[in-house]
Formats: sequence, structure tokens, C-alpha cells
Amino acid sequence: MTYTALVTLLTIGDGLERVNKKAMIQGLKALQMPDGAFRATLEDSGEADVRFLFCACAISSVLNDWTSVDQERAVSYILRCITYEGGIAVLPDGEATGGSCYCAVASLVLMGRLGALSGQAIEDLARW
Repeated sequence: MTYTALVTLLTIGDGLERVNKKAMIQGLKALQMPDGAFRATLEDSGEADVRFLFCACAISSVLNDWTSVDQERAVSYILRCITYEGGIAVLPDGEATGGSCYCAVASLVLMGRLGALSGQAIEDLARW
């Protein structure tokens, strides 16, 4: 919800001056799991995957503050989500979907870490 709220505000021309950016960044930090994924909410311990990792990266990009994202753990998580067929799943050992591939690749691009994917992984993803 935070991601869509920020993007909506930007779309309607808001400069985000009224947004408590510090609180948002602190909140994001609490959502990253030890494996590098992000969970949806503080109360929700069950859902943590590349969808929420993408939201954290998008929020960090919009706010131009990456201090709440441990990028090494996030990249490692994404790499563990690569499937045998070359796609990227929402969870390690999961089934690849177009949405999860988008979230993972977009997260890598936003972090400036697309190079974490090997040439072979990029070829496999394109073929997938």
C-alpha cells in the first residue's frame, strides 16, 4: 500500500513534502526478513517474497534512501528464487510467473544490481 500511495501522489503532482520519509524508511527496515525477502506488514509473518521486496525497492527508489534495504541479502534472495527453467519464482523452490520475474528483475534494476544475474541466467530468463 505504501508503494502505491507514493506513486499515486507522484502521479497527481504531489512533491511528497508532507510524507514522513524517515518513518517510512524505518518501517521498511523492520519488514526485511533474515533471508532477504520482505514481508507485507509487521503483523503478517506468513507472506514474505519478491513482490514485497520489489515494493521495498520501489519505495527506497522513490524516497531516494536505500538505508532500510540490505541489498546483499535482497539480491541473494532473488538469486535463490531462480527456477530450473530459468524463470524467477516468488519464493525459493517455487513456480516462476511473469509477475514474480518482473518484481525480481525490477528490484535488481532499481538497486543497480542487474549484473548479479549471470549471462546464462539472463539468457535462460529470456528463453523462459
